[in-house]
Amino acid sequence: MASPAQTLARVKKRQDFLAANSGARVVTPAFILLVSPNSAGQPRLGFTTSRKVGNAVARNRARRRLREVARAALADAKPLAADHIFIARALPAERPYAALLADARDALARAARKSDPARAARKSDPAREARKTDPARAARKTDPARAARKTESPA
Repeated sequence: MASPAQTLARVKKRQDFLAANSGARVVTPAFILLVSPNSAGQPRLGFTTSRKVGNAVARNRARRRLREVARAALADAKPLAADHIFIARALPAERPYAALLADARDALARAARKSDPARAARKSDPAREARKTDPARAARKTDPARAARKTESPA
């Protein structure tokens, strides 16, 4: 876990930014968080802002704010040994720091849940796949009487 005095490793290579697209993606009002496992064995941070955010001054300010929010949120959480890429989004008005921090904490928690190996094992559970392809279940879904009940409005 990183303390505020420590600096976290940075993602700087384009290849690493592109590799993060295959990982977990969490969308918030102010930014998009991409989390992808890395081989470095420690959390790394990357930041990107497009010209949609604004001119150079606005982009730099967005990056600085995201950098500080990410450091604070990762210091509070148990960060994964992964690349954390923060992509700034254009906002009509500047989002307050407290809201950004809450978004970052929530996004990190959701990304950790999405990256959980136990969750991946549950998704590939053969029993679950069998339930999905169950003919009786498919018949219930396509039952005309059920569809009629759904479309009836309560009186």
